[in-house]
Amino acid sequence: MSIHCVIDKENFLEILAGVQNVTSKKNTMALLANILLQLENSTLTITATDMEVGLQFNMEAAEITAGSITLPSKKLYEIIKVSSSDFIEIKEMENNWVMITAGPSTYNLAGMASAEYPKFPKREKAGYTRIASAIFLELIDRTQNSIAGEQENIYSLTSALIDIEEKNGETLIRMVSSDGHRLSVMEKITSNEILKLKSDDGLILVPRRGIQEMKKYCENRDEIEICLENSQFFISDSKSMLVIRLKKGEYPPYKSIIETIQRKYRVTVEREKFIESLVRSDLFTQDTYHTIRIDLGRDSMTLSSENIELGSSKEELPMSYNGEEFSLGFNCLYFIETLEVMEGETVYMDLDGKDSACCFTSEADHGFLSIIMPMNI
Repeated sequence: MSIHCVIDKENFLEILAGVQNVTSKKNTMALLANILLQLENSTLTITATDMEVGLQFNMEAAEITAGSITLPSKKLYEIIKVSSSDFIEIKEMENNWVMITAGPSTYNLAGMASAEYPKFPKREKAGYTRIASAIFLELIDRTQNSIAGEQENIYSLTSALIDIEEKNGETLIRMVSSDGHRLSVMEKITSNEILKLKSDDGLILVPRRGIQEMKKYCENRDEIEICLENSQFFISDSKSMLVIRLKKGEYPPYKSIIETIQRKYRVTVEREKFIESLVRSDLFTQDTYHTIRIDLGRDSMTLSSENIELGSSKEELPMSYNGEEFSLGFNCLYFIETLEVMEGETVYMDLDGKDSACCFTSEADHGFLSIIMPMNI
């Protein structure tokens, strides 16, 4: 049957905007640049997938004829965005062409048959867990900066690890990320219901793109339903669903890494002032490595940076410290990104001495920890 319906512009436009990141990914299958429209029982189902991340939305439609078709996602979004009418009519013509009518405007758009479009995964289990979206948003906001890029040799580091455990009578959900140069951990106390999400091997590895889509999905919702099934992570509400294909592999033993960090010296510094000093110092770092030198002294640290072509910078920052004097090198950008996602007026930098890693924590930021490896200076 040829699809023919009338739909609300604003609802449709919001859905189209939400799938652009999925359909814009370069893919060997041209069909994946399209979205699938399926009309049945006055419900229009819109599906987008790149085979790693999938999104599906349901919206009401004035049904004239049930049917299905795939249409180019980007061009359809552009058409609907500039249309002046509150309602959009979609009518399939011959040879997969679709006529779109919006007020005084009429568009003819080339579609593709829906038969070859990948089937959207079905959640077979009836059980799922409800959780506040704010929990996942906080986990993601604190850790997404240190997920490794796709060029990383350790495959699992291109994902964030979701770890769930019972500890001291509490149930914790924890998100962990690392790019090999830094490690970020954020954990939240939640209900025992989250234990349903634990996988058989204990590993939930969500790829970077899946994390990005998860954040977008959670931003507009107060509560979500989550389910783990067949190496896929399902996140849904009553009218939509996000499915992320999980990665397989072993994740570095992050707990052992944290335990090996010796906290011999502690620096206490005002977070905002530290960020401001780092931003100024970064003006004269080499673009690739953002290397700064930190000289620790009694109750002050000196931040130094140098660019062979442009010049140098040196700034003294007050802080609380009673250990021995020594110097370290770090990636300035890593420090800035970590401090910007932390909370509290003051933060702690725990160190073991020269050439040691730096561990960031804050009393006002329960559940967060970041370890940044040193650089040669």
